[in-house]
Amino acid sequence: MFTLSERNRWRPDLLLQPAFLLGLALLLLNDFVLKTAWSNAFTGKLSDFAGLFIFPLFWVAIFPKNKNFIFALTALGFIWWKSPLSQGFIDFWNSNAPYAIGRVVDYLDLLALTALLPAYALTQGRQTSARLRLHPVFPLALAFFAFAATSKSPYYSVKMNKQYEVPVAASQLLETVDALDEVSASGKNEKSKLPRTIYINTPGLNDEVKYLIFTVKVSATATGTAKLEVENCNAYRGGIYGYGFLTEKAETAFETHVLNPLRNLPPNFLETSKKIDALMAQMTLQEKIGQLNLYTTDWGATGPTIREGYANDVRAGNCGALFNSHTTTFTRELQRIAVEESRLKIPLIFGYDVIHGYKTIFPIPLGEAASWDLNAIETSAHIAAKEAAASGLHWTFAPMVDLGRDARWGRVMEGAGEDTWLGCRIAEARVRGFQGKQIGATDRVVACVKHYAGYGASQAGRDYNTVDMSERFFREYYLPPYRAAVKAGARTVMTSFNDYDGVPASGNSYLLRNILRQEMGFNGFVVTDYTSINEMVMHGVVADEKEAAELAFNAGVDMDMQSSGFARFLAESLKAGNVKQADIDVAVRRILRIKYELGLFDDPYRFCNAERERTVVFSAEHRQAAREISRKSVVLLKNDKNALPLNKSTKIALIGPLADNQSELIGNWSGAGDAKDCVSLLQGLRNAGANVEHAKGCEFEGNDKSGFSAALALAQRSDVVVLAIGERAMMSGEAASRVDISIPGVQEDLLEALAATGKPVVVVLMNGRPLAIPRTAKAASAILEAWWLGTESGNALADIIFGAYNPSGKLPMSFPHHVGQVPLFYNEKSTGRPFDPNSKWTSKYIDFPNEPLYPFGYGLSYTTFNIGAPKTDKAGYMVGEKLSISVQVQNSGTRAGEEVVQLYIRDLVGSVTRPVRELRNYQKVMLLPGESKTLTFTLSEEDLSFFRRDMSFGMEPGEFDIMVGPDSRNVQKVRVKFEEKRP
Repeated sequence: MFTLSERNRWRPDLLLQPAFLLGLALLLLNDFVLKTAWSNAFTGKLSDFAGLFIFPLFWVAIFPKNKNFIFALTALGFIWWKSPLSQGFIDFWNSNAPYAIGRVVDYLDLLALTALLPAYALTQGRQTSARLRLHPVFPLALAFFAFAATSKSPYYSVKMNKQYEVPVAASQLLETVDALDEVSASGKNEKSKLPRTIYINTPGLNDEVKYLIFTVKVSATATGTAKLEVENCNAYRGGIYGYGFLTEKAETAFETHVLNPLRNLPPNFLETSKKIDALMAQMTLQEKIGQLNLYTTDWGATGPTIREGYANDVRAGNCGALFNSHTTTFTRELQRIAVEESRLKIPLIFGYDVIHGYKTIFPIPLGEAASWDLNAIETSAHIAAKEAAASGLHWTFAPMVDLGRDARWGRVMEGAGEDTWLGCRIAEARVRGFQGKQIGATDRVVACVKHYAGYGASQAGRDYNTVDMSERFFREYYLPPYRAAVKAGARTVMTSFNDYDGVPASGNSYLLRNILRQEMGFNGFVVTDYTSINEMVMHGVVADEKEAAELAFNAGVDMDMQSSGFARFLAESLKAGNVKQADIDVAVRRILRIKYELGLFDDPYRFCNAERERTVVFSAEHRQAAREISRKSVVLLKNDKNALPLNKSTKIALIGPLADNQSELIGNWSGAGDAKDCVSLLQGLRNAGANVEHAKGCEFEGNDKSGFSAALALAQRSDVVVLAIGERAMMSGEAASRVDISIPGVQEDLLEALAATGKPVVVVLMNGRPLAIPRTAKAASAILEAWWLGTESGNALADIIFGAYNPSGKLPMSFPHHVGQVPLFYNEKSTGRPFDPNSKWTSKYIDFPNEPLYPFGYGLSYTTFNIGAPKTDKAGYMVGEKLSISVQVQNSGTRAGEEVVQLYIRDLVGSVTRPVRELRNYQKVMLLPGESKTLTFTLSEEDLSFFRRDMSFGMEPGEFDIMVGPDSRNVQKVRVKFEEKRP
């Protein structure tokens, strides 16, 4: 049927024929330009148009005598292409085909170009085939197809067919989506018509798949809100071969970046966006960059001061926020400069380290975690926010959600301990407490999740040190608390000092863009930790501070704390093309939006109410709450022969460097707390009516034992000794890592000397980390782990010592026998040679036990509890079914008390190694003497899921041990089996 003329076959000027050149140009345009840059409806239409004319023009150039037949085939092909049957075929392959098949479908035009000529030659005999191979088009066609077959697909499409409803007016949906950061929409039909089809552009999946485009049909519900019918998703700029099928990831991306933001819009979102647009239209480049800078003020002996030059920066619009500025008087004056003396009158954000209280100081976060009381933790954060907001603050650099498994690291005091699941729940509670449901209330502050990411794994427990872990380990243990905090609504995130996978966190686009923005859907702003941008020079990943500023900004940092790298270099970097104007605008919008949501543009002084400050801060109500939360945070580690509680008539010898101390009891990072306001242990006992005498005995550090004699004499004439020992506050916290985590100085020598008198010795241990205390555990009659309890320390401890409150705290971190055991955590994995006391050739120490002195979740009570064996409603389940566990708990003692009943799981066989146990739930139950209750737990498929061998997240069928007990070591178990669902 085809005739290949001698003229067309052999003349080299064939390549210059206009029809051939046009066809070739359209081919290249379609496959290597438009499909890669298809960002709106216009270029999409142009790409379709180009594809339609590629084949006929190209083949007419080769077979000019057959042009009528070629055009007829093209028309039939067009009809097929537009038919529902063809669309169904394409959708099937795009959604279900393996990558290699998808590539063939994607490049059918190149396949046809390559295959038709050889097919014709085969029908014409050997001589024609040999001549055809010399045809100039043939090698060119082979080269095109080889390139396409080996290159990454420029786009990939899946059919979704998902429906959602959102509380946004359907008529305003397009504008609302466009106002979301990094999300945009374009209309396909007239905006006023409903239903209509729009394209929604969102961030992509990774560095290769830069963005996704969803085709969405918009209609109105009966109430006028928007109904979204998501028809398909196109992934652009990179292949999906490393990610399997796109469907599930497309749904997650749409829900993360579009659905969830639309369902959780702050009040007046669209109105605020228009205000931001209007303001940014007036801003110069320098004023935009100014919003990206956070500087500090000072608080010296003479009161608050601002560093030289910073006031002028505020006037010039070169500063968007200040920290360490608090009290209404100070913040009002700084805000006055910003809104009355600057050109655009943009208000400042004031931030501060409100870690465990502003003026009323609560237990350190690790101590609060020991309460295992999420309501109490949320209340503590709310009161801290209320006082901070009443003192002119808008923003706190908390909560710290870093997982802490190494007690040498001083910053474990700021976190929730060693367990990921518990850390997630506490992160959520603290975000809720600080922020509330929406920012802007004058009794709340903006939360800042820190330190992102992996900071708690600093090598050797040394602060600011490097971090090295696998992607699996990071995602399974260290990442989830950040994710939980972001999901709870935290509007800001702080980068950490450490590196991750060789790149410092403040310059790590994988952490900040791929995971935080694209995966988590975070839509607030990212701030660095103090000068961490400049510190990347010392990390050795950039040559100078200009490169450091560019690396940080391009990685996704929005606000620079103190390094002034953005202020000094961004304008120059923009001119050089090293940063983009669009990225600067997005960062500015994020910061301005939070200022608008705080209400600062409407009333820049709304957080500077002196009367509210006077009545709210350090109120009697807040002090009472601090007392209650402090009591919940104390853990009873030992109580031989019921040494506690004491009778108030008992003659008490109160001894130790922490016995009559106020300054240490409020702990590190104690905000604006004043040690003079703190109730010491001595004062607390006296407030309770105790018969108490005091002797210091020794100092925290050093070898001086000159005070022993007076302390021993007091003990001899008393009935019981209460010994208050531990760390100084500054021995834990930032830049306070310790190699020796035993009790410092001669404090334990004093304990052993007092125990030798034969008098009962009750140790009140005050510290910011788990300590190695085998000597204390042996010598003491009773031990109360009191952490740093804050303002109401003495009163709370007196309540426990005299039995007005029955301790219910549980350890959020394991206490080692020796520092050589750390990092130490309960959810370790089994080895190929697990511990066996009867065999040397197993994983163990030869001089200390493997297990901790006091395990995770451990804590005693003044009463006793019997926890029965767990029971399930059946022994076998199908994957996807919920697992129900019941357990009976009885108070078998003589006092009312609370028990924390903890539930752990173990996946016995996995595609990758699994921990010997993992906390998955707990319940805190109050029981009267003799009272029993049956507790019910429910586990979902997600609770049994993990990152499998291929790094997909999900559960695997098989056997699981379900364990229940009062701590991670003393558990009873039941075994269940999950099987695949039947067809």
